[in-house]
Amino acid sequence: LVRMPPRSGANARVRASRHHRTVTDGILGGVLSRLLLVLALVLTPGVALAAPLQDQQRPTDPRYGISPGADILWLPEAELMQELDLYQSMGFGWIRLDFDWHSIQDRRGRYSWTATDRVVQAARERGLRVLAMPAYTPRWAAVVDDPHSRPADMSAFARFVGAAVKRYRPLGIHDWEIWNEPNSRLFWLPRPDARAYARMLALTSRRIRVNDPEATIIAGALAPASTARNGSQISPIDFLRELYSADASPEFDALSVHPYTYPLRPDHPDSAWNTNFNLAKLSVAMRKSPLMAKSRSPL
Repeated sequence: LVRMPPRSGANARVRASRHHRTVTDGILGGVLSRLLLVLALVLTPGVALAAPLQDQQRPTDPRYGISPGADILWLPEAELMQELDLYQSMGFGWIRLDFDWHSIQDRRGRYSWTATDRVVQAARERGLRVLAMPAYTPRWAAVVDDPHSRPADMSAFARFVGAAVKRYRPLGIHDWEIWNEPNSRLFWLPRPDARAYARMLALTSRRIRVNDPEATIIAGALAPASTARNGSQISPIDFLRELYSADASPEFDALSVHPYTYPLRPDHPDSAWNTNFNLAKLSVAMRKSPLMAKSRSPL
């Protein structure tokens, strides 16, 4: 996650004080191999903990988080509690949680927050901070009949996020990552479009600010990709440049990227695809943006 500079004035001081709390989706450098080992232990059947969870718990660490995916929303109660207890015992400070628009608002004008409420409440009870990731389009709002469709009406998504912010701000949720991997056709059908995403980001950002002036807004969650001629994917650096050309820089406080390399090693030289190698380019692009040029704050 690459941080944007805070705005000037009082809001800048509030935002600057909050930036250290934002969890990164990617784990950089040598941390990656250690986290992969931890995840292997978590996901491998038959691996037993050496002692009961209550004997291993330690304070959560805001530098590290875990993204379990949308399936956690639908776990049976006992399994959900066991899962969250495990995250807490491992010291994770954050959970990145899907706020699944597709299931929360399956009909226009009607919200069902039950599944999200359950996970948010249980996570907060364990001291886990929640990075909210609203995404995935209900059928009535989609361009194509698929949850990974872009919204036909960007304002409908913005209203959904505004309602979510209003509901969860009292529970201590102030960090919002807008969509998942919009630079890939896998998550933005029919094909990725940075300018369309920028329009959605602008509308959504304004709804968030109205309901929570202290919120941190994160753009991207960009997938590792090289720009494809057929338009199926856009590299993170090209997507970021398009966001800036669409004047989207005032609409977000931070940019997140997914520097996945599997099945290759993080140091594999395929730099066209390996976002891990291109983080420096993203940093340079952000420094050259007009917003960065006017700021005296370090990246």
